[in-house]
Amino acid sequence: GGFSTAPTRTLTMPVVAKGPFRYRQVNVEAQAGDPESVLNAIKRFIRLRRECPEWGSGLCRVWQTGEPSVFVHSCEWRGKRLVAAHNFANKSGIVHLEQEPHHTLVPLCSSRHREAPAPPRLELDPYGYVWYRVLNRTAQTIGASVT
Repeated sequence: GGFSTAPTRTLTMPVVAKGPFRYRQVNVEAQAGDPESVLNAIKRFIRLRRECPEWGSGLCRVWQTGEPSVFVHSCEWRGKRLVAAHNFANKSGIVHLEQEPHHTLVPLCSSRHREAPAPPRLELDPYGYVWYRVLNRTAQTIGASVT
């Protein structure tokens, strides 16, 4: 699908030449030009993951949600914190995030693309997700007032 210039006979697996996923329809060139494509979604996730070292380096905490299909966790590292919620069911899931005083959740990404669910009540679409950066409003206020 655009990843190889090798002759077809030398490929390990045959190319998909028929059906809805045929290489002439689903290929790198087509995916690169479509902002909503899987290729571009993966690129956005990789970029976001690189911008958030907390995911791989931080102290992880799993939150109790009361909703078996929704997994919520947070990671903290070097004073930065992220919170993520993922719905693993084929139906909507609702959880309540208890926000700490003086903290704000800023959406980083969401399965809804343009609009992240607003805490404290999160309604996640089937297989939906949302990632937030946790900001301390007190620290921001103090930092802003120091000159």
